[in-house]
Amino acid sequence: MPAPTFRLVFQGKIAPEQDLAEVKGRLQKLFKKDAATIEKMFSGKKVALKQGLNEAQASLYKDKMLSVGVLCEVESQSSKSKATVVAPVKATQSPPGAVNSKPTGTQTSITTESSKPLKLADIDKAFTGTIPRVDLPATYKAGVVAVGITMVLLPLIYIGMIAMLGYGVLSHVVANAGWMQSLGYKFGVVAYITPIIVGVTIIMFMIKPLFARPVVAAKTIVLDPLKEPIFFHFVNKIALTVGAPRPKQIEIDCEVNASASFRKGIFSFFGNDLVLTIGLPLLAGFNSRQLAGVLAHEFGHFSQGVGMRFHYLTYKVNSWFFNAVYLRDSWDAKLDDAAEEADGWVSIILNFARGGVWLTRKVLYAFMTAGHAVSSYMLRQMEFDADRYEAQMAGSQQFKDTTLRLQRLGVAFQVSHDQLAQAWEDKKLVDNLPRLIAHNAQQLPEELDHAILSQMRETRTQVYDSHPS
Repeated sequence: MPAPTFRLVFQGKIAPEQDLAEVKGRLQKLFKKDAATIEKMFSGKKVALKQGLNEAQASLYKDKMLSVGVLCEVESQSSKSKATVVAPVKATQSPPGAVNSKPTGTQTSITTESSKPLKLADIDKAFTGTIPRVDLPATYKAGVVAVGITMVLLPLIYIGMIAMLGYGVLSHVVANAGWMQSLGYKFGVVAYITPIIVGVTIIMFMIKPLFARPVVAAKTIVLDPLKEPIFFHFVNKIALTVGAPRPKQIEIDCEVNASASFRKGIFSFFGNDLVLTIGLPLLAGFNSRQLAGVLAHEFGHFSQGVGMRFHYLTYKVNSWFFNAVYLRDSWDAKLDDAAEEADGWVSIILNFARGGVWLTRKVLYAFMTAGHAVSSYMLRQMEFDADRYEAQMAGSQQFKDTTLRLQRLGVAFQVSHDQLAQAWEDKKLVDNLPRLIAHNAQQLPEELDHAILSQMRETRTQVYDSHPS
């Protein structure tokens, strides 16, 4: 029996709070059709946008059209209702904006811990209604602004210190050249040159972090929406329920974590070009309800708008201060070697320079500590807000179970990596790391849950905690 086929039907309806003219403009760009052709689509009659699709492809196209503000329906192609064909596209063609990959024609599924594979019908049935947006208190909004201003000021103060030190060195060069005569040639030269060498060295070491290369991020795998249509449908349904912008890209890694961020860094700062990163151990170790709650938490961050952008700034500033304080490179090694190998006045001068570099790092440490303390307050408020979305999506009991399960997966993650190290010694490799982590989480003793819960009850939120206890 041949597999059923479906078509994507449009009848002139657009999503709430969408501007009709803007939607028509997006459709022109999407289908590369003239205005007259697009206008025919809004006649009120059924218009078939795509035909010959399997169920997974049809759902993916429906989600894509919703992302530009158009409400479509999926009909079986055996349906007797008539629909005008506009902008026909072959079924094997990728949806606009999707990764160009040949569809397999088979329906993939999400399989999570203690659950059967999810199908499109299961997902559509599970998500009804939307989660109301919570009005944030004025103190939260004021705190976000205050933290953002503080985090911008800290680097500016640091740059101001460099400028002041440079001005001091230049003033010394101009004003104290007479020392070489008034203090005697030998002592005068040393007294005149030492502040210049020390000052220039400190300035170089202070400027160096401003141009340091960013730390290379861990590699992730980008999912193809045509190869994983059910998972993308699952994610898109959660975003729609939360009322958050959908991620332009979904990535996976092997961390016990999920995160939301700007896909292109600062270049995505002023739009909704977002990326969702999901750790495969969560897919292997959570049931579908727990996974939905965690993703709702991340989409809660997506919906925070200004708060998420301030978080991006604070994260970048804090990371930069951390690298400037703790990371060492060849410059540090060369200065240390030169100071140890030199003797006499040269050794004294170079050790003064080392002392100056040490002092500037202490100043940077103070800035880093202040920035971390200030930004941690805002991060905790953002986590509280995102937690509300998770609790409303999955339920309070599942929220508790997820929190406990996440801790178990974290312990299992460490156990699994210890096993990997031993397996490497034996010249073996595990076939599936996420499933190994989930398996180890199941094997951990039940007493661990009591220990985790006891520790969570006794732990109190500290000044530098980014997450509430």
